[in-house]
Amino acid sequence: MEKCLIILFNVITVVIGLISIKVMFVDIEPNTCTMTYMVPNYYNIPTNHSRYNLYYYKEGKSTQYSNQNQLLFSKLNRPLRGIPILFIPGNSGSYKQARSIAAEAFMHVNKDIPNPFDVENPNRKKRKQNDYGNELDMFTVDFEEELSAFGGDLMYSETEYVNECIKVILNLYQTNSDLEYKPTSIILVAHSMGGVVARMSVLLPNHQYGSVTTIITLNTSHRNAPIYSHLTTTQFYKELNSHWSQYIQPKHLTINQTTGEPIYLPPIYNDICVISIAGGHRDTLIRSELVSLDGLVDSDKSFSVITTSIPEVLMETDHQCILWCNEVVLSIVEGLLSLSHPITKQNTYSVHERLYIIKKVLHSNVPELLGHTLSSTSSTINTDPSTTIHLYSNTKSSNSKSDISTLIEIAKNTTFEKVALTSIIHKPALSYRGNNAYTRITVSSSPVNLFHFHFRVSDWWSDSTYFSMLTSLPLSDYSIIAFKDSELKEYTELDQPTQQIQFPPLPPLIQSSIESPCTLTILNSEQLSRYHSVFISFPRQARKQRFVSVFQFYNSTTSRIQIPRYPLFGEYSFNLPSGHPMITNFTLPSYTIGYPLRVSLKQNQQFYFQGDLHDIDDSLPSTSTSTAFDREIHSSSSSSNSGANGNQHLIYNNLSPTSIRESNIYSTFLPSSYHYIPQSMEEGKFLVNSTTINIKFHQSTRKQLSHSGYTYQQQQKNTMQLQENYSDRSFFQKLLMINSDTNTKSTLPQDDQINLPHLYMILDPFTSYEISISFDWVGSIGTLFFHYIFSLIPCTFALFLYIFSCQMDIMIKKDEFPDLISTLKCEISRLSIIFILIPLSISILFKLINSRIPIFYGEYFPDPFITKTMTEIIPPFWTIPFLFIFSTCILTILITIKSIIYMIGVLISKLIIAPTVNIKSIASRFNSVSKWIIVGFFILVTLHSAIGLIMFLLYLAFSPSFNYVLLMNSNSTSPTLNSMNSNSINSSNMTNNNTKLGSKNSIKLSSYKSNYQTFRDVLNYQKSIFLLYLFSTIIMVPKMIVWFKHLAFEWRIFDSYELFILFACTHICLSKIELSHQSLQTIKYLLLSSSILSSIYSIILIYRMLYFIQLLSFTFILCHIWSKLKDKSN
Repeated sequence: MEKCLIILFNVITVVIGLISIKVMFVDIEPNTCTMTYMVPNYYNIPTNHSRYNLYYYKEGKSTQYSNQNQLLFSKLNRPLRGIPILFIPGNSGSYKQARSIAAEAFMHVNKDIPNPFDVENPNRKKRKQNDYGNELDMFTVDFEEELSAFGGDLMYSETEYVNECIKVILNLYQTNSDLEYKPTSIILVAHSMGGVVARMSVLLPNHQYGSVTTIITLNTSHRNAPIYSHLTTTQFYKELNSHWSQYIQPKHLTINQTTGEPIYLPPIYNDICVISIAGGHRDTLIRSELVSLDGLVDSDKSFSVITTSIPEVLMETDHQCILWCNEVVLSIVEGLLSLSHPITKQNTYSVHERLYIIKKVLHSNVPELLGHTLSSTSSTINTDPSTTIHLYSNTKSSNSKSDISTLIEIAKNTTFEKVALTSIIHKPALSYRGNNAYTRITVSSSPVNLFHFHFRVSDWWSDSTYFSMLTSLPLSDYSIIAFKDSELKEYTELDQPTQQIQFPPLPPLIQSSIESPCTLTILNSEQLSRYHSVFISFPRQARKQRFVSVFQFYNSTTSRIQIPRYPLFGEYSFNLPSGHPMITNFTLPSYTIGYPLRVSLKQNQQFYFQGDLHDIDDSLPSTSTSTAFDREIHSSSSSSNSGANGNQHLIYNNLSPTSIRESNIYSTFLPSSYHYIPQSMEEGKFLVNSTTINIKFHQSTRKQLSHSGYTYQQQQKNTMQLQENYSDRSFFQKLLMINSDTNTKSTLPQDDQINLPHLYMILDPFTSYEISISFDWVGSIGTLFFHYIFSLIPCTFALFLYIFSCQMDIMIKKDEFPDLISTLKCEISRLSIIFILIPLSISILFKLINSRIPIFYGEYFPDPFITKTMTEIIPPFWTIPFLFIFSTCILTILITIKSIIYMIGVLISKLIIAPTVNIKSIASRFNSVSKWIIVGFFILVTLHSAIGLIMFLLYLAFSPSFNYVLLMNSNSTSPTLNSMNSNSINSSNMTNNNTKLGSKNSIKLSSYKSNYQTFRDVLNYQKSIFLLYLFSTIIMVPKMIVWFKHLAFEWRIFDSYELFILFACTHICLSKIELSHQSLQTIKYLLLSSSILSSIYSIILIYRMLYFIQLLSFTFILCHIWSKLKDKSN
């Protein structure tokens, strides 16, 4: 039974692991980003640092001017006059990663330079050509590709160097006498871990006040480190986020020139805006929920967005792709160049103006255009009328459309449309032509008047009327004009991108005979009330290609559908009848990150209208196919549709078969969707050809934690008082420490409004659809597995410690030390009840009473070394069964790896030890050199901990293998024991053992116990010890990689791994000393308590496993020594 459970757990883990890999790495969108090309040149700027370097990037005019080698800055021979930008690379990042942004910035300003490449960038043609007030001077830092994510010490040293580079860069502009306004601040653009380095730079003492005003980060894990593998990483994040969230900073002073008294400068946070950009689900290194600045930075001075929401991007990017993806790079460059002030030509706008300028490029207006009313979060652009921003840009748009005066004359001669829903299908090479009131099928030779549509607003307007136009043409290929008066004299051209929704193109490998939507124009009831009529014209240029367009006036109240809660294992289905609004807003139930949704769309039937919509039957057809949901929609829409003219044609219902003509089963255009969750980080995503929609957000439906609606006046007063109270405190790690006993933390107000996610579906109104919504369990498994994958390490370690304690218990009771796999089999049934059945029962109980299971860690088990953001990565209570199953499989794999390592050691040991060798002489000789082994390890550890770690692992692998060969030789000399199985626990073999295990004397292996049994127990004990230190190796490997990469790391006996390795080596050498009964009891209970505590206190800070192992090593050593001394005394 136990063996079957272990096999079942292994199979479950393997299946779930494969599903997770498929979800995270296979079932993702293809990379459709456009490559950015450049001609790079790097000029070295001298700085006083032994390892790090600073470079200035200059774009070459042609490929023959490219030089990848390092040039001297003195050979540049041109003064600097642009806006200084400093690029900070991330973990193992290169200074050359700045070249994409620098190259595009150069091409934006120098448009007259011809393209030096064979590939023309199509994205640059789509953008409006602006004349900017200044260029960008790109500087980049070379950290020698350090692995900064594995050590906070590296990030501290990088932060110090960044501040020194800022001073050097600003000094370079002082020598330019032609520069009237010299820059006083610099913009930091950072990638990955470079983003937290950029935020930390303003907190160190060597920071020059006011030298950093804007920070833009790309795929930066702001909330938590990717993995807390070292103490310094925890300290770095704890101090960084606590200072930014609590508005604490080192004090900056200036001297009053009149009185000579010191004056406190305003907080540095007052003039810094932070922009955080995430890549979405394609980034498998940094989860995008960790990129949010919610609760860390003032929402009035920060903005978080995912690339799928950026208007000119609308696609996901992976961790490295975000640096060269041309769509993302162009948006960043446009925002940076727009920061040039028209007078100073530098980045001298106020903090709110800077945020507005960048938001204007990165913020998506899709939710507002689709009718979503945002709450008072930071997602909206600040439109305070008191703020006036004069952007230094001269838009040069080449209007290829018809002349406006010609369009006005055409509009005067065009009759108004008689129906609220109509469409045009244009195929130039089509031989068939025809049209009715609802559909115009046109060809190249069709009359010109068929390409003009004129709608009188008063015919359709009511308080809730919306107008939508969906077309497969881009915005530049058609004209849409809104006339304000009946004489058509005053008008407004609706050609601004802020009034349109641009759809992303289909993926390159997907082809469809049905047109894909390109542009969507929406006018709400308030906008329609300002106009008399709306005129749309398709000029001659647009008629050369095939296109479709659909126009509709509809009641917005019928387009909002609230999806009720449904069971986890259930499915919610309903029919969306023909004549539905083109845009349907589905408000989804509350969303959790671990529960992605799946929406299936099935097309039923398509209809074309034959008669006037006034003639449509307002009642639902009494057929068996009509559902209660249909009747509910019809009832609600009928009651809410009381327009100004009593226009019953806006009613949303099933269409009567007597008033429609059935056509083919193909839609006019491909169905599209946009899912959006209104949280502090802007997150929305378009899907074209969305017959199956996987809704997977990076944020959960929860109360807003950001500082929205909260003014920092009172907080600043508290901060200044707090700084005065702690003005005499010293810096820890060059950063101001705030005592943990302070009670001055301010409670930020929380918004009680919970914003639910939305699914906007843009569907053909002539078609009926069947929609099904359910939980995506496959996607849920993949999301949860990778979300808590690092939590499996401490859980597996806790399970091993428990099994180790069970081995000690068997040794006490049976005077036998079993191996790990047999002990795991014996305990698996009991553990399954504790960690599977009980947690599931508790979770179901709390679900039934609609209550939240408390987070024990942080609430009932306080930890002063973690912050609130760190608790966000704690696995929920209901994941305990999955963690236990996965941990059992991982422990089984580690035991298998241990066996393979032993077999390799056995093969080597057999070459050294002859079968007829004297066992006792070798054993005594081996024990006599143990002290020299400890001395040798001490010498190697003194040189460096990584060397000591390597030698320790070699010794740990081959020492038990050496004993295994001795065991086999001992077994060959004892014929009566040849049939014993060394991996089984057989109590019958100990019947002749007369030793009293309950006595206080040292437990010796009885004389009745053969050499084979003795070596077997020692071997199993050493195997468990090896696995104990194998967990420590998992934690120490990142630091060893850092050492191999840089050959430098500070040696500190109490803050590194040297002391731990010495303990471990001593423990291995003393492992052959038999333990007394009291020592076994002590170790057993210590292992059991460590198993419980490590599963709690190491679930976030994984490096704490080393502390538990170190404590166990020290206890083992004391117990072995105590047993040896007690044995001698007896």
